Amino acid sequence: MRQLPARPARLERPEDVLHEYADPQKEHDTRTEFERDRSRVLHAESFRRLQEKTQVFYGARGASYRTRLTHSMEVALIAKAIARKLGADTDLCEAIALCHDLGHPPFGHNGEAVLNDCMRDHGGFEGNAQTLRIVRCVEVKGFRYEGLNLTYATLDGVLKYKVPYAEARSLLPHEAVLQPRFASQESADLLAPAHAPKCVYDADWAFAQRVAEARGTQGRESYECRILNLADDIAYCVADLQDGLRMGFLAVSDLRLTANGGGFIDDVVRFLRQTDPSWQPSQVQAIIGSVVALLDDLLAKGEARRLPGTSRQFLRLASSKELASKLHRELVHAVTAVDGELPNLPADALAKVAVLKAVTRTQILKDPRLTTLDAAARRVVRRLFEAFANDAELLPRGVSERVGSDDYQGDEKLRLICDHVASLSDEGALRLYRRLFEPGSQGLLDFFG
Repeated sequence: MRQLPARPARLERPEDVLHEYADPQKEHDTRTEFERDRSRVLHAESFRRLQEKTQVFYGARGASYRTRLTHSMEVALIAKAIARKLGADTDLCEAIALCHDLGHPPFGHNGEAVLNDCMRDHGGFEGNAQTLRIVRCVEVKGFRYEGLNLTYATLDGVLKYKVPYAEARSLLPHEAVLQPRFASQESADLLAPAHAPKCVYDADWAFAQRVAEARGTQGRESYECRILNLADDIAYCVADLQDGLRMGFLAVSDLRLTANGGGFIDDVVRFLRQTDPSWQPSQVQAIIGSVVALLDDLLAKGEARRLPGTSRQFLRLASSKELASKLHRELVHAVTAVDGELPNLPADALAKVAVLKAVTRTQILKDPRLTTLDAAARRVVRRLFEAFANDAELLPRGVSERVGSDDYQGDEKLRLICDHVASLSDEGALRLYRRLFEPGSQGLLDFFG
C-alpha cells in the first residue's frame, strides 16, 4: 500500500478504527472508538502501576513528586491541547498519551538497560516495544482476546520506532552491545549497560507492519504519534526543570550564572554538541537568560502582590508553577502543521526544548545524589531477573505456571519473566530484592505484606 500524506485520524475512516480482533460495539455503548480506547487504557492494571514508578527522582517519597502516572496525565493534557489546536481527535491523542509509558520498568532507563542486557540474545527489551506488547497481549481485558484490542490509530500512535529489534540491534556498534565484564557482577553494575535499541520486538513486527501499511505510515510516525512526541518533550523539559528547582538539584543562581556565560554553560554545550556540533555558547546563554528573565518577572509581580503574612517560600513555589504554566502555553502555541506534513515546533522553540532537556540531563540526572543510586538500581533489577530465570518457582503462582507450561518454549519463557520484572514498581522491586537476598532486614510478618 502506498504511503499516504500525513493527516489526522478520523473516526469515519475504516483504516483508523480497525482492530486486531473483531470487536463490535454494544448497542447501548454511546462512546466513540477512540473514547473506548481511552477507557481501556485507564482501566488497565499496567496504567495503575505507573503511580508507583517515579519519573526522575526514584527514592523520593511524598505525594508532591511526579510519577510515571502523573507524567502521563500531564502529557495527555498537553497532547489534547495540541490536538485541539491542529484539528486532530483529542480523545485519540489522550488515549495514546495515557498509554505511552506503560512499558517502563522499575528505575526508568536504568532498569530498561539492564533488562535489555539480560534479554540481549533473547529478543531484547525496550520501553516503547514493551508498551506495544502490553496493550497487544499482556493486559487482560476479558475472555475474547489477549490485550486491550485498541484501534489501529491508537496503536500506530504508540509505534514511535518502526524498526524490528534484530535490525535495530545490528545498527549499534558492537562494543555498545557487549559491555565489558568485571571480576564480579556487582562491579559490572557500576558501568551502565548500553541503552536499549529503539525498536519493536521481532515477535510483534509483522503486526506493527500491518498497522502501518493499513494507515499508510510505513517508515514514519503517524500524525498523532508526532503530537505525542511533542507533548512528551514539552512536559519533560518543563516539569523536570521545575522539580529540579523545587528539590534543590538546581538553583536560580546557577541558571543566572549560566546565562552570563559561567555556571554550567560548558556542560550544556558539550551535551548538545553530541548531536549537533553547531551549537554555540551564546545560543544557550540567550535561551537560559530568557527563562531567568521570565522567572525574575514572575517573582517581582508576586512580591508586588504579596499579601501580609504570605511567606517568600510560597512566592517561590507560586512563581515556579507560573513559570511552568507559561512555558507550556508558549510551546504548545508554537506547534504548527502544514497540510500533508507532520506537526512540528519552529527552530527557536525546538532549541528551547533542547536546552532545557540538556540542563536536566547534565545538572539533575548527573547529580551524584542520583547517580550513586543507579548502580544499586541496576543490581536490583539484574538479580531479580536472574533469580527468576534460575528458579521460576520464585515467581507469583500465575506467572510460574505459565513459565512451567508447555505452551511456552525457550525465549518465550524468558519473555514472561521479563514481563513480570518490568511490571514491578520501584518500591516493589526493592521489597522483593530484600525478601530474596536480605532476609534479615525484614521481620517474618513482612513477608506477607
